[in-house]
Amino acid sequence: MKKINKSLLIFTMLLLIVGCPAKESAVQADTTVDASAKQLPISITMRVPDPNWRLRIEEAYDLGPEIFVIVRLTRQVGNAVQMVTQVSDEINVATNTKPIHYYVIGKSWQWNNSNRDFVSIQTRAELSEKIAASKLLYRYASLN
Repeated sequence: MKKINKSLLIFTMLLLIVGCPAKESAVQADTTVDASAKQLPISITMRVPDPNWRLRIEEAYDLGPEIFVIVRLTRQVGNAVQMVTQVSDEINVATNTKPIHYYVIGKSWQWNNSNRDFVSIQTRAELSEKIAASKLLYRYASLN
């Protein structure tokens, strides 16, 4: 019985130290949509230099004839094997099918990603004119 209690104590301590990963939430920005609009999946997959990179769709906007999506790449602190890896994210927005343009913040390497066309930008401010003239479809919850 002592051995089981000791194992349980060690396991509980590890959970407290490491923690449990939680899925972060997101919100649909606009609840009033056209009756003909359907849930449109928006996804992006990119090649990154190592497994410590994360990709998150932060915002999606309807600009009329097109949708533009702001994506952020971040790298977790720590050592990682230098191995090209794929990261991806997907959201669903209530809108009609339109061409989608991706703008990625945080890409720091020079090689191209042949699996998706996107524009690499430094900050969200580079899109301020487009944002002002568009309708917000989606915003990642921690940005609210």
